[in-house]
Amino acid sequence: MTHGYIRSCFHEREKMKPPGNPQVSPRSTNLLGAFALAAGSELRRVTERAASHTASGPSALTALATWPGLSLDGLRKTLGISQPGVVRLVDRLAADGLVSRNPGPDGRTRALHLTERGRQVAQEVLEAREAAMTALCARLEPAEVEQLTTLLERMLEGLPGDRDEAHFLCRLCDHDACADPYCPVDRGVPA
Repeated sequence: MTHGYIRSCFHEREKMKPPGNPQVSPRSTNLLGAFALAAGSELRRVTERAASHTASGPSALTALATWPGLSLDGLRKTLGISQPGVVRLVDRLAADGLVSRNPGPDGRTRALHLTERGRQVAQEVLEAREAAMTALCARLEPAEVEQLTTLLERMLEGLPGDRDEAHFLCRLCDHDACADPYCPVDRGVPA
């Protein structure tokens, strides 16, 4: 279920779109797919090492750093995992002293917050992510990095179908990095 949420979003959108762009060659899609796999593998490796947690642990920490006070259900939606999965994850993070459960705004839910140690680890996760993604761009000239940024902004703007999808896409983002001039994922959320 971890990736089923976003996969179902893309599947629904796929049914509504006209056939693919004929200007995108099989070579381009192949290269993009290979790069996405390489980037995803490296991202997972470095963030799991920084957090000392696997799977959704690093994303949970960075999401709670961005959106403190999320409920278990809010965190579940952000991570795209099951209800039992988010409970087990929060139990592990709390046992490690990274997350605290506080009374929620309605008196029946629990608001999740990072502890001081949790905030430190979330920052270490973001720093590891930044270093890994920077290393992947090391062969590019500054003008090429700017071009890549422009292309990624355009592509990301078209992905989210709603706010939950935007949170899912940005669960491991450094939100301060996209605050100026704007976050393309946030901009892409339909009004």
